[in-house]
Amino acid sequence: MLKEFFDGKPLQKQLVAAYLVGMPIEPDYFSNIKSCDSATQTGCICSWRTMKTGYMTEFAQRETFTAIVTNPLTWNSLRPIATRVENIGSVLTNFKKISPHVTNAVIHGGVLWCDKPRFFGNIFLKTKNYHIADYNLFYLSIRQNAEERAAAFLKK
Repeated sequence: MLKEFFDGKPLQKQLVAAYLVGMPIEPDYFSNIKSCDSATQTGCICSWRTMKTGYMTEFAQRETFTAIVTNPLTWNSLRPIATRVENIGSVLTNFKKISPHVTNAVIHGGVLWCDKPRFFGNIFLKTKNYHIADYNLFYLSIRQNAEERAAAFLKK
């Protein structure tokens, strides 16, 4: 839909940002929409797939391109690494409690690596593919960034 209605079309001027989280986006998939390089850039896309540090899904390993990856803690292409201290808040499945400093974020190839999240009950977390928590792990950072980008867009 983004490619069909926004990419190189008049509607692209109204694009604040597209958060295409969990999707492997090829760097040249869009003709006119680029990946976001800073926290306040508009008209761009953000994307990441979260996996445990050192792990890559077979699907990601078979890709013939390096997918666009945005670090949802720095929002800066020149800062691919962020510590867990920079993570202002994550939410678990019930969305009733915000937990700060749950995990870090490191761009590695076409995925986002993070250490095993620290939260009560994480002993039961056995998966290495954290894709299901792409939003949860960086929840407050994403909310804050959406506000920053919207403000930057409205300033234009």
